[in-house]
Amino acid sequence: MANPNGNPSFAKIRNRDTSKATKAKVAKANEFAMNMFNMLLEHASEIENTSFDAKARWLNSQNIPTRNGAAWTKQEVHRLFNRLKRIGKPKG
Repeated sequence: MANPNGNPSFAKIRNRDTSKATKAKVAKANEFAMNMFNMLLEHASEIENTSFDAKARWLNSQNIPTRNGAAWTKQEVHRLFNRLKRIGKPKG
């Protein structure tokens, strides 16, 4: 039978302020994006063209994982450049 008063533990954490954690996560993601941007600029002559797919293939050929440890896809590279646009870096 369910507790008629609800879960008391959930009520304590439901309204917890997570803004500090969110800001830290965004800052870490922005830092990663900047590092990837700088790496792609540094090695631009090695990438056969400027497509997201070409950039993903190059990153994978260098065994450079995404921030989550996965292989790069053109969609992941597209997301990287969208983040760079939001933080003020030009598409390169």
